[in-house]
Amino acid sequence: MNSPTKANAIDNKPYLKVIKYRIGRYAVFRNEMLDAVNRELPGWSAHDGEDYGVALIEMWAYLADILAYYQERIANEAFIRTAVLRSRSFSSPSLSITGWIPASQLKRLSHSLLIRKKRRYTKRLQGAGENSGRNGEDIPD
Repeated sequence: MNSPTKANAIDNKPYLKVIKYRIGRYAVFRNEMLDAVNRELPGWSAHDGEDYGVALIEMWAYLADILAYYQERIANEAFIRTAVLRSRSFSSPSLSITGWIPASQLKRLSHSLLIRKKRRYTKRLQGAGENSGRNGEDIPD
């Protein structure tokens, strides 16, 4: 697990389903900024939540956490194997021609196609009454 005091080096092995591209989280950013303040301003002793300087550091840590999250999401959408959003994956003309679908959406798509096929088949059977021949064709009277 990540230590909450040190930023992570990014290291991804090939063929992952999700790449890790996040350099830190709120606690990491907050601790590193407070450590930097301690090094640069050794006389600053107020480190509780009521100090405006600490509040400002915490807001920057919160913002850095949000930006790191979105950076990781964008990095995952940049590669076919890790893409989750269909619209992002189909922006390339070569992918839309080949019909590539992300694995995360394949199950949902196959389920909806199966339901549509079942509905069509049921309607065809219901429409085939007494005046029907093979394959649901109407037989003239």
